[in-house]
Amino acid sequence: MNGQLPSPRLSGPRPTLDPRRDVARPDLVEVGLAGSVAAARYVAGVAMRCAVPRVAIRNTGDGKTVAVSELLYGEDFEVFEVAGDWSWGRCGVDRYIGWVPTAVLADPGPAPEHRVTARIAPVFAAADIKAPVLMELPFGARLSGTVGDRFLAVTGGGFVHNRHIAAVRVDAIVVARAFLGTPYLWGGRTGDGIDCSGLVQAALLACGIACPRDSDQQRD
Repeated sequence: MNGQLPSPRLSGPRPTLDPRRDVARPDLVEVGLAGSVAAARYVAGVAMRCAVPRVAIRNTGDGKTVAVSELLYGEDFEVFEVAGDWSWGRCGVDRYIGWVPTAVLADPGPAPEHRVTARIAPVFAAADIKAPVLMELPFGARLSGTVGDRFLAVTGGGFVHNRHIAAVRVDAIVVARAFLGTPYLWGGRTGDGIDCSGLVQAALLACGIACPRDSDQQRD
């Protein structure tokens, strides 16, 4: 005996895994795949939530590398590894995996009950459209808070006008047309920049239809 534990071995067929959605690296596998995928280390994800209007999800923990998608305000992000200033995990809305700066994440808090339905929703410092704007949230951002006569008092601070979170059942084509003139941005999901699969996803999610991130996933 050399003091080392034997490598785990499993029998039977290996499941088909997609690295964009399945947490299964050579050095790390999520606990949910234990019994299906052999690994030296199994990790349970830690629930976090995006606390900035939008942030790129990148293919490595480096701000200069390719953006594969975006995480929007109020969307959940399950963290499986923290390396330096970056966290590696999976977006709750479409299970897309990648790296985001750890600083943009916060504890989940109350589950968001509202979604931004305007192309841009200012968050005011007070319940007044003349008040200073704290930040601007993109279409699809998720919010929790208390709805008043004119404003939603956002959990954690700020106010969003009710017309910017109005729950309107619309056709996906109508939603997509609202993005006319938006610049193309690889990995983008908002009115500041969007790619082709991001546009399809945004339109379908707005109508309550679950939709994966990439074109080949959407085709399937």
